[in-house]
Amino acid sequence: MNASHPAPSGRLIHETNYSVPFHLADPVGVLFFGNIYAAAHSVLEEWAREKGAWNAWFATPEGVGYPIRHSEADYFRFMKHGDTFRVALRCLSVSDSTVKFETEFSKDGFVHARVLTVHTAIDITTHKKAVRSEEHTSELQ
Repeated sequence: MNASHPAPSGRLIHETNYSVPFHLADPVGVLFFGNIYAAAHSVLEEWAREKGAWNAWFATPEGVGYPIRHSEADYFRFMKHGDTFRVALRCLSVSDSTVKFETEFSKDGFVHARVLTVHTAIDITTHKKAVRSEEHTSELQ
């Protein structure tokens, strides 16, 4: 990986490929900066479906949801439409009410982008912080 960018930390929980579609590129032909978040979230959704955790994370059967409280992205190289990237989803940390993920997009040995998302467990009725369900996050530890 890029020598100038720190090596990723956290537990690898999912790997997949992502191809940049034409309709998400800007007029120069690179992924529009805000669309990296949608790409990262699609990887999280793919992981949840494959782990059988879709209901726990997105259907809120116990009245607990996991919205994103914080996000940030670092861009190191262009991501052009038509390019396919290897994507690594890592769990950086899990606490009583928070889960941190890092999604890294790389190609040909170079990191092109990293996205950090922090998800906080909330009661979907009161919108107050909740204690995460062990069932929801057991596969992350």
